[in-house]
Amino acid sequence: MTVPMGRVPFLLLQLALLVLVFSIGFLVGRDPGVAAAEGDLIELEVPRGVGSAAQATGSGRRPPLTSPRPDDPGSDGLPATGGDTAADRAFLDPVNKYTVVVFTAENSEFGEQRAWSIHDYLLGKGYPVVLPRHWKGQVKIFVGAAGRLSELQDLEARLRKDPGPDGTQPFYDAYVDNVGRFR
Repeated sequence: MTVPMGRVPFLLLQLALLVLVFSIGFLVGRDPGVAAAEGDLIELEVPRGVGSAAQATGSGRRPPLTSPRPDDPGSDGLPATGGDTAADRAFLDPVNKYTVVVFTAENSEFGEQRAWSIHDYLLGKGYPVVLPRHWKGQVKIFVGAAGRLSELQDLEARLRKDPGPDGTQPFYDAYVDNVGRFR
């Protein structure tokens, strides 16, 4: 194949075009908000619901999420503050074998904020919601606990149909699982 300008100028032109295309892609794909906030933390205001766990502690701060059960058999897996509600005690009671899982997110600050807002929402609706719990790198919200699977079917169905704050059905994928996996 014969190139009218020669091989070396042709390859240099191709290299220049390649650099130009990558530069344009970099500039177009950059998020301007990220460059402006480089090193700055952006605080998001999370609305607190009525009856929230933050108000229950009286300090305005949320109690820490429960951690995975340590190897120490003397630990009961409860958070340092709070966690002594009827729902939490039922969740930890070995007689109860099943619970309804309604929310799972990654274990991050954002995931914890979402978990607390869902906890407050479900608590305000009167559900027996357990404090958010860490489990295998995730944050989970559980509702109810029972000894038999049939005892949770109505609760699961009600959660699946419950319209969320925005009118959607955010818990349409709620499911019953073995509570022993999460203790």
